[in-house]
Amino acid sequence: MMRRYIVIGYLVALAMSVGVVLVLGVIVAPVVFHTETLLAVPLARYDAGLVMTEIFVRSNYWWMAMMIFIALYEGYDYKMGRKDMGVMGSAAVAVATMALFVFYYTPDILSMQAAHTTDTPLFEKVHFGSELDFKILLVALLVLLLRRFGQLVRPKL
Repeated sequence: MMRRYIVIGYLVALAMSVGVVLVLGVIVAPVVFHTETLLAVPLARYDAGLVMTEIFVRSNYWWMAMMIFIALYEGYDYKMGRKDMGVMGSAAVAVATMALFVFYYTPDILSMQAAHTTDTPLFEKVHFGSELDFKILLVALLVLLLRRFGQLVRPKL
């Protein structure tokens, strides 16, 4: 009975993670970078970048917790003999992309902002990499969520 609650909690956490990626990428970023439609004095691109960075820094706490949750849950499931290569692969990709975002892209972007080098080609490449990382994370989370949900609702034979 307890396992069922953990499974449901895991599915909810995965669904929330998909929601976080979508909200940050589809809702927050366009609003922050297009404040001219909302404010009499729009934010400069650099200032909008600072706001976005702060939002992403705060979301990193969620990603760190999810890295641990996914690793523990999937590691335990694997140890218990419930092996699914689709699940293991998507879990590994999800954890890896979260780690890249938290421990590589965010610190790099923060250091470039501190040095006021956000208008350089290097920053553009790092920023593009972080966007690509987030898109890969979204796909990995969706695959993981759908595979795990499918296992939950699939009738046992």
